[in-house]
Amino acid sequence: MAYADSVPIHPENSTAPGEDEALCEPRERASAILGIVAAFVLGLCVVLAAILAGGVGGLGGAGGGSGRGYGSGNGTGMGTGNGTGSGVDGHGSGAGTDANGSGQLAAGPDEVAPPPGTPDGTATAGDTQAPESVALAPAGPEIEPPKFGFTQPDAPPSPPMILPAPPSVGAPGVPTGRPTRGGSGAAGGTGSEFMGVKSVEINVVYVIDSSGSMQGDRFTHAKLELKRSIERLPSNGSFALMFFNHIYNVFPPGHLIPANATNKAAAKRWIEEQGIEGGTDPTDAMVFALSLKPGAIFLMTDGVFENHQSTFNEIKRNNPDRKTSVNTIAFYERTAEQELKAIAAANRGDYRYVPPPGAAPVP
Repeated sequence: MAYADSVPIHPENSTAPGEDEALCEPRERASAILGIVAAFVLGLCVVLAAILAGGVGGLGGAGGGSGRGYGSGNGTGMGTGNGTGSGVDGHGSGAGTDANGSGQLAAGPDEVAPPPGTPDGTATAGDTQAPESVALAPAGPEIEPPKFGFTQPDAPPSPPMILPAPPSVGAPGVPTGRPTRGGSGAAGGTGSEFMGVKSVEINVVYVIDSSGSMQGDRFTHAKLELKRSIERLPSNGSFALMFFNHIYNVFPPGHLIPANATNKAAAKRWIEEQGIEGGTDPTDAMVFALSLKPGAIFLMTDGVFENHQSTFNEIKRNNPDRKTSVNTIAFYERTAEQELKAIAAANRGDYRYVPPPGAAPVP
């Protein structure tokens, strides 16, 4: 036939169906074995890589052996078996227990593990890869914070109670003048005083004789005593000065001034400027002094008034309710003693005689 000549037949290349199946089974088994071996080798490489990267003692003790030393483990073990491992260069020891991936931390101070390197502990210049899991540093010994005790101090002792000393009570004031009605008595350390006559009043007017008979030491002595009296006035007091003969001069004009240091100094200067002249008539001076409404008036003279009765009446008329006490002083002479006593008695005042220096004591 024509078809037999066109198709060559090769008997040597042809096999029976049963022979192909027999040849296929050995190849498949060899491939499977090769795959298992490759998988085993690959798994072993992975395990070794993990050991080199972590730098720990053994596969089972992944959390142990973190002492001062570091290095790669040289132990073997895998799977679920109880493998062992140790770090050759480390000072600490680690051991895996029960193959459950947990380890015991070695005792010792905390240190940060260096990057993985060669087995001798030196880092390589190649790329390093941090481990996937970070091992916690072992906790050091707990340091108990210091405890500070506080004990409330005892209350300070109460200071001893010091009672004020009772005020000393001196003898009651004694009137310095002769017994008269309405005597003012002693000032008791306050008030005013002139030539030994004391008053409780602090608002005062001085009426001083500057007639021709007051020449020599008399006028010098009178001015000295006047300045002393002004200096002793309390600061809450007030005063005015008047020198009379047949007329009068007043400081300051028209009113009382506070007894402060400035006014006292000005008054002393004014006193030194005064002189003596003329007769002895205090009537107009006394009327003006009473118009200032002081608490007290000190009237000093060395002689008899020119018109005693007129002076007495004018003083009484201008002091009807006797609110102002009038104290009188006979200076160096006692010729006007009766007139001066009468004026003091009628106006709640005191009378006193002041003798010259060296004279016999007053009886």
